[in-house]
Amino acid sequence: MPSHRESLVYWSPHPYRAPSCMKYVWPSTSAFDGYLSALSPLQVLNCHDSAIYILAPLRYATVYGCSDATIVLGAIGKTVRIEHCERVHIIVAAKRVCIANCRECMLFLGVNQPPVIVGDNHKLQVAPYNTFYSQLDEHLAEVGIESNINRWDKHITLGVVDPHDSLSHPAGVSDAQAESAISLDPDLFTSFLIPNWFGEAHTGSTKENPFPLPDAYLESQQRNKNNLEEIKQALGNASLADTRKRELSNALHVYFKDWLYASGNIRQLYCLQGD
Repeated sequence: MPSHRESLVYWSPHPYRAPSCMKYVWPSTSAFDGYLSALSPLQVLNCHDSAIYILAPLRYATVYGCSDATIVLGAIGKTVRIEHCERVHIIVAAKRVCIANCRECMLFLGVNQPPVIVGDNHKLQVAPYNTFYSQLDEHLAEVGIESNINRWDKHITLGVVDPHDSLSHPAGVSDAQAESAISLDPDLFTSFLIPNWFGEAHTGSTKENPFPLPDAYLESQQRNKNNLEEIKQALGNASLADTRKRELSNALHVYFKDWLYASGNIRQLYCLQGD
């Protein structure tokens, strides 16, 4: 039985073995930060209730059959294919992205070509790329991805839903256009912080997200930052007795803990505490 307390797994496949494959990962957080040959394909198969970080330059990647997971991929020079996934958050920089037969997934994309959506998909959300790590610029250059071009919201939807699927295609209904994706509300957009597990072992020049954000998302982030500063200033200037300060501090901790559990981020907090 997997433990309720997540553990950090340092995943390091052989750099010359192709394809590299991570599969059947259950509740855990796995990370790989190193050099894989840009010719190597990557497969992430049937991983569940996990957070997976693979920060490397690659040519192809496939994410298949995963659920309730957060998956961060490095720079993919050709194509990322995401198939049969449910409730997965994927963050990836790639030349091309194809999504097939997925449900309730959220994709944060830095992609040079319009994403292609095929098959029977439901409740997909897309958003601009929202993270960085120290070697990202070098990895993008190595596999030929242009960070000044991001067509995350120009997705192309192809095909019709499966007429034999009684859930998505009720009896008596003629062929229907496959469901497309919607753009994430800018007010719900946040940056994603990749933990610095590897210290100085891998250093690079990237200090911020290399993909420019659209104005609506940039303005939302600035509003959130301003709101946070106003709250911090108001709390700092509040004239409260010591007992009231303790009550306020306890209330903030309770709400923050509730949010950690509700959002699933408690998993990564456990990992940051170490094994």
